[in-house]
Amino acid sequence: MKFFATVAASLLVCAQIGLAAPTAAVDLATRAPKNLTLIAWFEAAMRSNYDVSLSDAQYDKAFEATWGQNVTLQANGRTGLTRPSLKAAIAGSKANATKIELVFRDVIAFQPTPGDESTGIVAGTLITISSHGSAPKTATQTIFINGVAPDSSVTTADKRRIVTDDTVTVAIASGRK
Repeated sequence: MKFFATVAASLLVCAQIGLAAPTAAVDLATRAPKNLTLIAWFEAAMRSNYDVSLSDAQYDKAFEATWGQNVTLQANGRTGLTRPSLKAAIAGSKANATKIELVFRDVIAFQPTPGDESTGIVAGTLITISSHGSAPKTATQTIFINGVAPDSSVTTADKRRIVTDDTVTVAIASGRK
């Protein structure tokens, strides 16, 4: 984790000097890995995981296409979190939501091998805005550092999976309609 903290600090400095990332959604099923940057893959994966229109089976597929089988999770300083608890937390955040909007800020990537979009670290801020019908909107801000690497055990064309997830999440707003 110390390595990720050091890299994250460096990446945040890069963000402060104006490095920006694309925010367009991408359909993971139709793009070849070599055509998708690490940042675009990450953002598309998150959008798929938080898509309220997905059936349970589609959500399972999106989750499996994003998170590594042995992902190491840390949230708000707590370690030992499990992949099933992460899956349940994401599903729970979508429960009864009519819409979830994801806003990415200052997302940057570091690839140990320049040009290799299959392995690296993606860091930044994710703001999640949930609408629940006539209830007030809620928003959370998550600062994330995610390690991404290929998983040779998967049979899909894009083998990238999140293998480490270190986040700090806070509620930032509630009550807007």
